[in-house]
Amino acid sequence: MESLLAQTYADFEIIISDNASTDGTLERCREFERRDPRVRVIAQPENRGGRANFQTVVKLARGRYFMWAAHDDIWMPRFIEVLLKELEDHPDACVAMCATELREASGNIIDVLRFPFVNTENGATTNSMFLGLASGLKINLYIYGLFKASIVRKAIDHFPDALGGDRQFMVQFALAAPFRYVDEILYRRLVNREHELEQRKASLRPRIFWRQIRAFPHMFLSSPVIGTRQKLLLPYYEFCLVTHIVRRALINAKHLAECGKLPLFKKLIASGRNMLKFGTLTTLSVSCLATLFFLFSGRTELALLSLLFAMLAIQVWQSLRIRGINQAMVQQGKAMDRQSSRLTKISTAFEYMSPGSSAGGGEPGQGVSAGVSRDIRLLNSEMRRVTDLALIRNIETLEGAKFDSAVLSPYAQNRLVQLERHIAFGREFEASRIRNLYAGEIFPELAKICVPVGAINEQTGHPNKADMIYVCAVARLIGAKRLFEFGTYLGRTTYHLAQTCEDAEIHTLNIPLEQAGKYAKYIGKLFKGSDRESQIHQIFENSMTFDPSPMKNTFDFVFIDADHGYDAVINDTRKAFELLRPGGIVMWHDYSPKSPGLVKAIREFTQNERPLFRIRNTCLLLHIDGVDPLTFEPHQLPDTLEADHAARDPYRIEEIYP
Repeated sequence: MESLLAQTYADFEIIISDNASTDGTLERCREFERRDPRVRVIAQPENRGGRANFQTVVKLARGRYFMWAAHDDIWMPRFIEVLLKELEDHPDACVAMCATELREASGNIIDVLRFPFVNTENGATTNSMFLGLASGLKINLYIYGLFKASIVRKAIDHFPDALGGDRQFMVQFALAAPFRYVDEILYRRLVNREHELEQRKASLRPRIFWRQIRAFPHMFLSSPVIGTRQKLLLPYYEFCLVTHIVRRALINAKHLAECGKLPLFKKLIASGRNMLKFGTLTTLSVSCLATLFFLFSGRTELALLSLLFAMLAIQVWQSLRIRGINQAMVQQGKAMDRQSSRLTKISTAFEYMSPGSSAGGGEPGQGVSAGVSRDIRLLNSEMRRVTDLALIRNIETLEGAKFDSAVLSPYAQNRLVQLERHIAFGREFEASRIRNLYAGEIFPELAKICVPVGAINEQTGHPNKADMIYVCAVARLIGAKRLFEFGTYLGRTTYHLAQTCEDAEIHTLNIPLEQAGKYAKYIGKLFKGSDRESQIHQIFENSMTFDPSPMKNTFDFVFIDADHGYDAVINDTRKAFELLRPGGIVMWHDYSPKSPGLVKAIREFTQNERPLFRIRNTCLLLHIDGVDPLTFEPHQLPDTLEADHAARDPYRIEEIYP
């Protein structure tokens, strides 16, 4: 509810149909109704089932657009705004949806579902959309997209009362009008494993199984949104859907058997395999004897025919034997497949760990991934590490062994955590709109700038010592006179910015000393009592409550290096742009695997707001007011032996040295 009420598009109503709940849900909903006039609560006198609730809210809705909202999902603030614009830009479409992030209750990300294939410019047709629904694609999640209310009102009375009714219901829309997709993650869906297991069990019950099959023809023929010509193809559509229902039932049965929920089914599978083995051995024995008999009897043709049967039996036996050998590795193989699918997404993270691995600007957000197909050797060591991680996480599936993580040394445990962060960083970086360039490609005059070498940070922060030098050099290059810093700590950056920009005024923001805890005695330590202290103005306030309006649009340079949590970065970034004057620069530090909250916030910012530069081989991000990183033409770097060699083979740069 909070995420729905926080939508940037605010002209909407929320209708809650309480299905005779007994757990305090109705009272909680009433609180929202009292708090916000956009909320209406309808209390049902008895539990009428999910289908009736779906129908109730549609019939009470008054707007031009409509969406259903599940109680345990989260919507990003721009969900309605973005999808509404997509529908208005494509008046022939009936529903729009965005990329969907699937999460477990623990917060672990399972997958991100994207649907670019539904857009007509990508070749989508009514038939392909139906086949997608009938083949098990997750297009049924469009039921939680934004609809044109008029078409939903026509179709809602024909919502199938059956398991998987949402998929059958969406068939009406798939055959009636185009779907639209926006490639932004604006919807987060909770996956409940227990509920999923119950659904799998229910799909195997004969009564529910037959209801699924019977429900579709009735809905299809009575639907007012499906054309008459399409209704003539009912046998074809019914065949496709029944095939999907049967296939899903078999998959569910196999899954439940593997989980130990259907031991009888598992025994039947094992018995069938044993019977096949017995039959194969019998066929082989009889064929061999028949071959010898016919050979000695002089019946060559029959002998050859018997030999053929024997060879076929040997092939079947060999296949069964190989299957038996591999059976113990099936679960491990699945885990490895899931891990391997991430390799293409983590290649950009390895550039961060292997500076200088490529030359030139590259494409926005690509990192080194464009060259992976040319030479995979650069990834070999990291692939081994990913493989090790997958084995350790899933080793208990091998031979029934139970792996005890306590046997790992503290170093090994820490290395696993670091590797997981690097993988997550690579995925986030790949999804971000970030242009990765060398500093000289962005600022050709930067090499002429001199800054204090003391800006190198030996004890704290990231080990890449170039970061602070670049921060000071960029500030000096643009002649910054007013600078703002989020996050003071020791005051190392503060002091050297003041020393670099000698007549500049530095404002540095840090939480109040009484809230800083163990950090309090260190805040500003490096500039207090120095010859630069008079240039520095300390502001002791939490950045979340800090009001930038009195200093709006007055700073030439804003540096963000405070709390790296997701909410703090979003807050500091928004306020940094309020402080920035036209033509100024914003820089972020610690864009690296060690700061997952910052990395996620930046990914969403670049997707939803604007792209950014990243200074290659550093942890620095950069915004230059008035410059679009995606269309920016990089400046030419000087020709060098290394650059020439890297242009031919970027992964063997070390071979030019003796």
